[in-house]
Amino acid sequence: SARPRGPDPYHIDHFVADIEGVARGLGLDRFALLGHSFGGIVALRFALAHPDALSHLILVSSPTSHHFIDDAEAALPHYLDAQALSELNSLRDGEPSDHVIRRSLELLAPIYFRDPGHVSELGLDSVRFGPQTQAVWDSLEGFDLRPRLREIQVPSLVIAGGHDRGVTPERAREAADALPQGRLAVMEGSGHYPFVEEPEPFLSAVLEFLGFKVKKRGLFGRRSS
Repeated sequence: SARPRGPDPYHIDHFVADIEGVARGLGLDRFALLGHSFGGIVALRFALAHPDALSHLILVSSPTSHHFIDDAEAALPHYLDAQALSELNSLRDGEPSDHVIRRSLELLAPIYFRDPGHVSELGLDSVRFGPQTQAVWDSLEGFDLRPRLREIQVPSLVIAGGHDRGVTPERAREAADALPQGRLAVMEGSGHYPFVEEPEPFLSAVLEFLGFKVKKRGLFGRRSS
């Protein structure tokens, strides 16, 4: 489809509506929904808006409130050297652009990866800045879904990277404990992107949660009822 014009279509509520539209188009009455990072916020909002639509909810490195920004900021002086901090601050003081976003993500790699070298796998060349980017951030200002997590009654898996300095394992545990049917899986060798740094353990955790079993040869079979 054509790219929407202006920032309004990029409000988080529109992403929720997109999921509903895709599910309707595919004829899905109930389905499992996985969201990573910002996508996890969308998944939570969908679960709250459509409580009967989901069979399972999977949140991967997903914040439940705006406090993840404070956590990441507090980690900066501990994981970035003085030169990187200085460059990052200079980028933040300048005009936002594609280059600023890409370079900032490179500098922030120690915050989001156990091995910062994995940042090259994010496809930063495709990252673009525009009013849509700002609109997404604006729609998250002051958000806090923690008081409503108890409303989500479906089986829920919260996956955290043990080395994620933004959405920390401690925050993930709080979310898992608040969800009535929540459970926590910590990928000890990962940061914010466990499917990049530990793809096999990540996939195993997801599939086992959904009722599959992982065979020794890496093949997956449906668990018999």
